[in-house]
Amino acid sequence: MSRRCLPVLVTGLLLVVLLGATDELKVAEDWKSPGVSTRQFGNILVVAITDQQEARHRFEDKFVSHLRSQGVQGMTSHSLVADLQVIEDRDKVIDTLLQDEVDGVISIRLIPLDGRDEEEWSAAWRTQAGSEETLRELIRSTLPVKETNARRYGVEVALWSIEARSRVWAGRTVGYKVKHLKKGAGSFVQNVMWALKDANRF
Repeated sequence: MSRRCLPVLVTGLLLVVLLGATDELKVAEDWKSPGVSTRQFGNILVVAITDQQEARHRFEDKFVSHLRSQGVQGMTSHSLVADLQVIEDRDKVIDTLLQDEVDGVISIRLIPLDGRDEEEWSAAWRTQAGSEETLRELIRSTLPVKETNARRYGVEVALWSIEARSRVWAGRTVGYKVKHLKKGAGSFVQNVMWALKDANRF
């Protein structure tokens, strides 16, 4: 290889690395409940609460795939409730989502960040993660899902214990563009699974 080609090759490799890095979604901050003992979950429902249908399907499908690879039964919410934006009876939808014999739920929420300060969102997320809010209250407060069309979103994720009726772990990302959320769903799910293992939740 000539020396003239080397700078071009290096530049190309750097671009590949940089472009690839933009599609990787990572857990930037996490929290775990000090009052809930470590346990193994056997059947988990995955609920992505967002108006972005493609992102909802990708997050839920990826989580279920990873859960099953760990020997945990996983189920998507979109197979039970196709549209979270058209809701006639919130309680009926919640009952439909939680009717099966699940012992855990993974919730994912896309938070619009246009015009919102990162530190403000982080503080609000920490307060909510440590609160006594139940899964039913979270779902009830966000249904029906409103159309947002934001340029940037952050992702909030939590693992809920049905027995304890509370979060046992929660995490969040920084802000990303919608196209990065769609492309980075796989890397985000993998990062969450690693974080859950580090927190002894799996």
